[in-house]
Amino acid sequence: MSQRVSMKKMLMVFAMAAVVLSACGGTEAVTEPEVAASTATTATTIASDDSPANDGTAANAVDGSAEAADDGTADDSGAASSGGSGSATLVVGDHTYQFDSFVCAFGYNSTQSATFSFSSNFIGQVDGVQVQMQLDVEDASGGDRLTGDGVVQRIHLDDIADFENPSISVSSNDLVATFDGDNITAEGTFWDAVADPGRLTPLPGTFEATCGAGSRR
Repeated sequence: MSQRVSMKKMLMVFAMAAVVLSACGGTEAVTEPEVAASTATTATTIASDDSPANDGTAANAVDGSAEAADDGTADDSGAASSGGSGSATLVVGDHTYQFDSFVCAFGYNSTQSATFSFSSNFIGQVDGVQVQMQLDVEDASGGDRLTGDGVVQRIHLDDIADFENPSISVSSNDLVATFDGDNITAEGTFWDAVADPGRLTPLPGTFEATCGAGSRR
């Protein structure tokens, strides 16, 4: 029970961290009332605070990129250059998850964090389930790196409509990711917390994505 509560708290943080990213990427709004309420509150806080976050999280990533895209100044404001809304594909074991929108924040300035050198987000429907998927890169050295010694690359895909009894919950904390402009490829060992709550059977997984309009550098 305590593990599920901890997961719920972690996912709430992820949902708040991604609210602006998801708005820029054109993904569906979260329909679960508790998450929707918390993310709306965070969005209001971000919009009214001119100073970058200094709490070591990627909570305020790509603030303002939606307005930049609307007025045609996205390229000048540091948004990533890829067109469309981006896309991503995650394969874990014999299951493939498709994401029709994917936006990213590159660098400490874009993630507004002292440790996260990259953050990405998808919120929407996958296999009929309301989910959040994030790929994050943490570099606590201050070097703002995407790869290298001490850099942690991880991905999480979680059911955000039902924290207590999720239909989907897969993750990897030991990704090996490659970044080529707005294109990302990765592979690693994944765990399926729904099918294998005891984490007894690691699953091979791959990830491919293109960061879409609204992404920031």
